[in-house]
Amino acid sequence: MKNIIIVAIIVFFSVNAFSQIEEMPDNNNQLKFGPNLRHYVHPFFNLGFAANGSEGEGADILYASTHSFEFGYRYKYKIAEFLSIGADISYLYNAFHLKQNDTKLIPNPINHDKEKFQLSSGNTTVFLRINYSKRDNKLGNYIDLGGYGTYTYKTKRKYGNYASTITSNPNFEYIIVTEENLYYFEEINYGATIRFGFDKFSIFGKYRLSDMFTQGFKRDITTSELPRLEIGLQYSIYLD
Repeated sequence: MKNIIIVAIIVFFSVNAFSQIEEMPDNNNQLKFGPNLRHYVHPFFNLGFAANGSEGEGADILYASTHSFEFGYRYKYKIAEFLSIGADISYLYNAFHLKQNDTKLIPNPINHDKEKFQLSSGNTTVFLRINYSKRDNKLGNYIDLGGYGTYTYKTKRKYGNYASTITSNPNFEYIIVTEENLYYFEEINYGATIRFGFDKFSIFGKYRLSDMFTQGFKRDITTSELPRLEIGLQYSIYLD
């Protein structure tokens, strides 16, 4: 919740600052800045969900709860009327909610009432954009093909149990334990991405090519991997 509040504040001030930039006059026509001009920068945010199962056994997730949230800025450089290249830089938050069952192995086979991983990362994406519609000075309809890389700087594991299952102390109704700096997650991840854009809205898909767990963890505990495929909805922030 704290991360979402912080990001919401950043979004609010970014939108206000960005609106001031877009309203700056270009009387000399020296700046080629705009959604369908040579250069363009705009903020965006998206919400994604796991779209496939975990690899192997022992890493089952709760699909409805497992999600990601991302906020960042995108630069687009127009090469031709139908072709652009660009890059993003963003903050990325992932939450993997683990299913508690008899086959659970990550990070251990102990079952809890609730359990999840939380990852905070810096993300960058490079892409090639193909436009396929008349759009005036708007983003229009497009397809983005690209690759991304993330650096995970904070990892958490949270699990909770109702007091009746672990203690008879009536002063505790629900006990939450938090572990940080988890040794079994890789810091670097990378993959491929695709976006189908319809002006401000786009549908995206991301596929992680790298392994999320370290080789030592996969050797000692399980070779399972959390879902690699993610789909979601993105919103680009700019003024018409």
